[in-house]
Amino acid sequence: LFAPTLTWSKASDEPQSFSLNSPIPRWRRGEPKRSYGVSVGRSYSAEEVQCIQALCLQQRSVIPALDFLLLACGELEPRTRIISAAVAAELAVKDVLISRNPDLEVLLEKAIVSVDELYGTILKDVVGEASPSRKILRQGAELRNRLVHRPRWNPNSGTLQPEVYVMAVRDAVAHLFSKVDGLGPLSHSISNYKVRDSHESKVPF
Repeated sequence: LFAPTLTWSKASDEPQSFSLNSPIPRWRRGEPKRSYGVSVGRSYSAEEVQCIQALCLQQRSVIPALDFLLLACGELEPRTRIISAAVAAELAVKDVLISRNPDLEVLLEKAIVSVDELYGTILKDVVGEASPSRKILRQGAELRNRLVHRPRWNPNSGTLQPEVYVMAVRDAVAHLFSKVDGLGPLSHSISNYKVRDSHESKVPF
């Protein structure tokens, strides 16, 4: 079981903002040593911290999903950006679906389920609404497959630009979290993630 250490700054007697520092793993004998890092140095509200802490304690895959999303938002290299965004989208939706319906875990592990289905019909069945970004997510998944299977393929040569795809994943994850009890505090934060463009030279957070 692992939990991040938390520090906060005080402008008065009450905590005003929180930051996540490098996590200190606590583990049981025989388990692999793992740790989760979530946007080191970025400020979080008290509600967000409570939400993230609970997710870390549960070892939910939402946490590494956020890491991959943050990487995609801040990365300029298009191949890394696209693949990171694709991983974030898949981890986030599978975590939510399995947490709402544990019977889906076996299906999602063994069957080949497309991102279009995950954010479309399956998500609608589980939370009552499909993702409005699923069309671009489908195009992004196809783009990711080209990059994985054709290493020399130019990621900027397609009709879907990497930056647009990352924005769609960001919006899809924010929308996804807004439909799930307990993840609401993170939805607003994610929707405000800044996606770097090719002309930026500084980190976005």
